[in-house]
Amino acid sequence: PSVTPLQAGLLVGMTLFGALAGSVATLVADDRVGRKAELFAAAACYGVGAALMGSSESLNWLLVGRGIYGLGIGFAMHAAPAYIAETAPTSVRGLLVAAKEVAIV
Repeated sequence: PSVTPLQAGLLVGMTLFGALAGSVATLVADDRVGRKAELFAAAACYGVGAALMGSSESLNWLLVGRGIYGLGIGFAMHAAPAYIAETAPTSVRGLLVAAKEVAIV
């Protein structure tokens, strides 16, 4: 079946909506759960989202999978740089944080 322009936009945008929701959620839960738990949540969202996208048989399930995957992006974008900065030795801290940012681009 063909995809309408609206459906195509939703497919592209759902990951970004999920990332926005994940970023907002980290603002609320940041200090309560800690960086490590946020990274585990991001990994779980990546896994569940990828599984849903890979096994989806309808547009709705594909959108749900992309949204969950986006949540993982939102969690990881917040937690990873802070976790690296908190745990890396000072001699390589800046390099590791910069390498993470470069890897995203």
